Amino acid sequence: MKRVPGFVRALPVVAAAMVALHSTAGAQISPLPNLPGAAGMTWYGADLWVSFTSKEAADKDYLYLLNPSLFVSNTYDHTGATTNNLAAGNSILIGNNVAQFSNIHLTLAQLASLGITAPGTELIWGIYDESYPTGGRWNYSGAAIRNTPPVGGETESQVTCTNAYNCSVAMEDRRTVDIPNTGNTIDFNDLVFSVTAAPEPASLALLSTGLVGVFGAGLVRRRRRNSSAA
Repeated sequence: MKRVPGFVRALPVVAAAMVALHSTAGAQISPLPNLPGAAGMTWYGADLWVSFTSKEAADKDYLYLLNPSLFVSNTYDHTGATTNNLAAGNSILIGNNVAQFSNIHLTLAQLASLGITAPGTELIWGIYDESYPTGGRWNYSGAAIRNTPPVGGETESQVTCTNAYNCSVAMEDRRTVDIPNTGNTIDFNDLVFSVTAAPEPASLALLSTGLVGVFGAGLVRRRRRNSSAA
């Protein structure tokens, strides 16, 4: 009976590991369902990378990732929130649309510091317009009710995804009520940024270690057989 080389026998294991890795990377972020215009984003357990894409705003806007617990009771600031809700543990500053930003890495530990630990948690992005004339203006991604006034709120973000781990978020820095007599100002272009999800480096290292172990074990067995035959 012809012996099958160890590395050949290992191929199904390697293939299964690669499928598992692809599956892990393939379901990390997605638009939050049941919201108009896919205004929110859900997270499924991965490191995130955030990069500036474009802007159509004269105002200086700061982007934050916020602690979801701030929004449980719908009591959050819309102006002048820089010293209240944004205390340590409640936010991570990503960057602004003037200096711009690229490949800001948010680790699992950083996300956990905001209480983002459970798969399916909404990622809530906040944009702070420091140029707004009376103490700044906050707009939030997700549910329209977060962005009041006006009564009932306005959706101030739009999420689109090219696949399950690469998404774009477009946000507004002001609302219709902020610019009287101009009609609806919601065109989702004041700060546009990309969000990419990927397994944490430790997971990649663990996978590679496992694959090395599979090949290594096959090599050791082959050497032992060759030694015995000699």
